[in-house]
Amino acid sequence: MIAKTEVTDMDSAMLRPRERRLAAFDGHLAGLGGGAGSTRAGASRPAGGRRAADSAERAPLLAGIIASRIVPRLILAHRPDGDAGLRDRPAGTAVSPQDVLVLGDLVLHGDIQPALAHLESVIARGVPLDVVYVDLLAPTARRLGELWCEDTLSFAEVTIGQVALQRLQRAFSGIFLRDCPPPSPRRRVLLSPLPDEQHAFGHVMVCDFFRRAGWQVFGDPFASQAAMVAAVAESWLDVVGISLSCAGRMRELGALIRAIRRASRNRAVAVLVGGAPFCNRPALAWQVGADASAVDACHAPARAEALVGLLRAAT
Repeated sequence: MIAKTEVTDMDSAMLRPRERRLAAFDGHLAGLGGGAGSTRAGASRPAGGRRAADSAERAPLLAGIIASRIVPRLILAHRPDGDAGLRDRPAGTAVSPQDVLVLGDLVLHGDIQPALAHLESVIARGVPLDVVYVDLLAPTARRLGELWCEDTLSFAEVTIGQVALQRLQRAFSGIFLRDCPPPSPRRRVLLSPLPDEQHAFGHVMVCDFFRRAGWQVFGDPFASQAAMVAAVAESWLDVVGISLSCAGRMRELGALIRAIRRASRNRAVAVLVGGAPFCNRPALAWQVGADASAVDACHAPARAEALVGLLRAAT
């Protein structure tokens, strides 16, 4: 069981020299496109002999960084997500935009029965439960969040809607997880929204998909970033997954990921991010120091599996 005690972040000086340099390189990689790696104006350059010696010294480190960090990220970025054909279904067995609009209106009233009847009618059309999760429940939650950001809905209204969606998901959770395999001790994942997230409905769904894929899931949200870092330091984890709903907290997410890498017992821990900011801009994952992003809960376990395999092969 992962304890969630408050601790301070581990200082980067505690890292071994190679790990400090890897962390520094990740910091430069996160700033690509913003000039973070450019030479400062007026900085003196070493003499030619010194440059040659420095280049020779850095060559093995650079090769290791490319093999262990850059190559896996590039491969994963260009690898299609598993179950990519999930939505390519015959007419009538897919979720329509109207289904999302109807469910959104129903959950705002807080009465679970009409919303439950709507879900049952969608399933009766032949839409699989995993498609209902990904293409109906998740987009409805996302729509509520967008309406809140646009000040169309109040915080209280969105909270009522999110609670109703969670109740709907719990109503089908037993069926969804009925045939899932036992959790594997070789696939351990910690999943949490970024602490202080206002709405985290999607997090519960991601946990269910990982459990269904046979992962050992630590899925209780954390009250603070320090508690999350402490949990990563305490237990061996293959993957840490963090969800974010608001792009305005990217800098905060990047700082948390750096702290997680410093504290992790597994020096090759894979960091996966998800949420609305990454849906249309997956490259943002690299900018915050993560290894990859997942487009939705359905694809997240396959993404994590591929990422762990690539990182293990590179180390």
